[in-house]
This record gives sequence, C-alpha cells and structure tokens, in this order.
Amino acid sequence: MLDVRANIVSGASKALAKACTIAVRYSINRKQGYANPSEEFEELSVLDHPTQQLAVMPWLGLCYALHFTGLRFRAEYEKFLRGEAGASLSFLHAESSCLKAFITQRVNDGIEALRKLCGGHGYSQLSGLPELSANYLAIATLEGTQQVLEPQFAKYVLKLAADLESGRADPAKARAAALEAAPYLLDDPTQGPAEAAQALEASPEDPAAQLRCLGVRCRDLVRGCARSVAQRAARDFGGDARQALAQSGVALGRLARAHAEWVLLRDLLRGGEAVAGGPSAGGPGQPAVSPPVRAALADLASVLGLHLLTSGEGPGQLLRVGALTPAALGRCELALERVCHRLRSEAAALVDAWDLSPAQLGHSAIGAGDGKALEYADRLLEYAGREPLNSPDFKAHLPAIFKLTHRAKM
Repeated sequence: MLDVRANIVSGASKALAKACTIAVRYSINRKQGYANPSEEFEELSVLDHPTQQLAVMPWLGLCYALHFTGLRFRAEYEKFLRGEAGASLSFLHAESSCLKAFITQRVNDGIEALRKLCGGHGYSQLSGLPELSANYLAIATLEGTQQVLEPQFAKYVLKLAADLESGRADPAKARAAALEAAPYLLDDPTQGPAEAAQALEASPEDPAAQLRCLGVRCRDLVRGCARSVAQRAARDFGGDARQALAQSGVALGRLARAHAEWVLLRDLLRGGEAVAGGPSAGGPGQPAVSPPVRAALADLASVLGLHLLTSGEGPGQLLRVGALTPAALGRCELALERVCHRLRSEAAALVDAWDLSPAQLGHSAIGAGDGKALEYADRLLEYAGREPLNSPDFKAHLPAIFKLTHRAKM
C-alpha cells in the first residue's frame, strides 16, 4: 500500500504536466481579442490576456512542486526500504496518506480546469484532455479516499505536538520526529503571526516569506485541533479523547490540506534552490543552470505560494490567525498578477522541459510540439476525417441502428 502511494505521489507531476503542456501550447497559439479594441489589427495570443495567465500559471507552479515532492518522497521511501537511517515508517505512512489525498484531488481539479481553459477545443476528444482526465480520475479514489486519509496524517501530527508539550516522550526523540514531519511545530514562538504578516507585506513575492505564513497557519491549526478535541471530549464523550478525535474529521481535514500545501511550497523552494546551486546539483561535470532558469524556478515557487495565500481555504485561515492582513492580501493579489505576467515569456520552455512525446499527450491536436501548433485547426479537421463515424460509408449502417433504437420498450 505504501509503495502504491509512493508511486502515486511521484507520478502525479507527469499527469498534470501533460495537461499543462497542452493548455499552454494551445493558449500561446490560439488568437482571440485585441490589445486595443479601437485599433483592431492582429489578435492577441490567449496567453497574453492577464486572466488566462492567472488561470494557467499556478497549475504550472504546482506541476513543478509535485515533481520535487515526488522526488523527495520517493528518495525517502527507498532509503527506508534499504534499511538506512532516515524517515520512519510511521512518518512515511502519515505523509503518504496526506499527500495522496491532497495531490490526487488537486491534479484532477487541475486537469479539468486546464481543459476548460482550452475552450470548445478542449472539450473535443481530439485535444487529448478528456481522455487524460478520465484516466486520472480513478486515482483520487483507489488506495483510500480524501475523507479517509486526511485524518490519519492529522492524528499523527497531533500526537507529535502532544509529545512536545507534555514532556512524556523523550525530548530528543520528540523533537526529531517533529523536525521530520512538521518543523513548523518547532518554530521560534516569538516569531508568530504578526511577524510573518509583516515579512510578507514587505516582500509578497518572496517564497520564503510565503512559506513562513503557511507554517504559522499549520501551527495554529494544530493547536486549534488539539483544543477542539479536548473540549469535545469533555463535553460530549466523558473525557474520551479517542471518540472525540473520531468525530473531528472536518477539522483534521483542514489541517492535513494546509500541511500538504506547506510541503509542496517547501519542496518547490528547496528543489529550485538545489537546481540553481550549480554543478553539484546536476552531478559531476554538469554546468550550473543559467540565470534565466534560476529566475523562472524562483517565479514558479512565488506563483504557487501567492496562489495558496490568496485562494481556497488559505485567506480565511490566515486572516483569522493574523498571519495575513487585508493590506498584505491585496499586495499578494497584485504580486500574483505580476509574477504570472513574468512567467508568460517562459511558459513554452517550462512545458517543453517535460519532453513529452505526442503519444504521451494522446496525440493532441491542439497541444502538438512539432512546430506546427498554429495549424491546430487543420489538424482537428484531419483527425476528425479519420474518425470512422464521419466516414460516408457509415450512412449505410444508419437504418439498422435506427431500427434498434426505435424498438418498442414493452
């Protein structure tokens, strides 16, 4: 089971990369709208529209985050299998539960969102996106659903927090376990939500400041869950914490999702820094990456962090705990638009870097990488012409089909 979940985590990036590749290539080559409606000359690429950039780029950032998280988790799991010192089995089980639940849902959502961003062409089977979506859909259900897996991780983190605060466990072992699974539990208590909010407001595009805010949110959710379970146990279950914990799945799910977001941004930030670190990152004799690549990786981390801070459950939770102010939220929203605009010029290279073959893209008519993407309309017609149902010979079979479909039901 753990091996299957490890494969799911490490393989998620490739599934989302396929959808990102098709959507980015289509968005670059599809022309629609004008920069200045009063001067209708050449139409704009769809990806030149800020709204399309804001919709596409966060998924591209998530795609790379999944890549680095998959590499890191797979390495930790294989290290455990070899019997080497490293991640514990309990941690691997807990984090694989958390990541599998979160990642499969997000990848499914991402494929569907990117399909819609390709308009009517994305709805066509010839785009490759409907088949990709249908094939990945089952992954969100097999090996445990979100509602079952999320509480497993949250319970593990609550136990770590209790061991740290109670002193019942060996302090060194408790700190080591927390450092492995949830380092934000060990953050300096004097550097709380207010300090995180100030750092973010000063540098909203800084992924490190974004990660700090997400860590503060996780720490607050851990404490909130612990208080909620204790109160529920005393109020409803005569002090039985196990029963109270079993009835706290909603709060535990919030904690697990917040942790997954923190992990993804942390791994993308670390992975980008490692790749940009020079020859040692790429192996002996490998050249250091160029400054534009470093800048693109930094922007990917920034766009993901800003997206997490300004969408979904993030803003409400961060505002409540004080790790985000209304002013900082406004700055983050503007910063997200800026970073998405910067990534526009790198989008084609960032999807080409996955080196996906036409077969891996389902021979997509709108996401081809053969240099003829502008001819996607002609390719759609060509593919449609190959469809047996569009063959003139098909008409000879229509009478028999109509006879079957109009047969009396009684």
